[in-house]
Amino acid sequence: QARLMELGIEIATARMLLAFDGSRAVLALWGAKGVMEALFDVPARWRERADDVRGRALPCGHFLPEEAPEETAAALLEFLAG
Repeated sequence: QARLMELGIEIATARMLLAFDGSRAVLALWGAKGVMEALFDVPARWRERADDVRGRALPCGHFLPEEAPEETAAALLEFLAG
């Protein structure tokens, strides 16, 4: 079951990367207690495709806005402010 989840994440990531040309900044946020943290080096994966990758793991699981709303909002505002 874990391998199926990993494959699903790989497929979803591949779809996103195929649609992205790397010319814009990327904000990558993920939960420190979630599957992304356990399975991937998220910034490294995005740096394969984009030059300007920012972000970090937040102290939560999968649902960032629900589990860490203040941290999610702060990260978004910081990113959008440039």
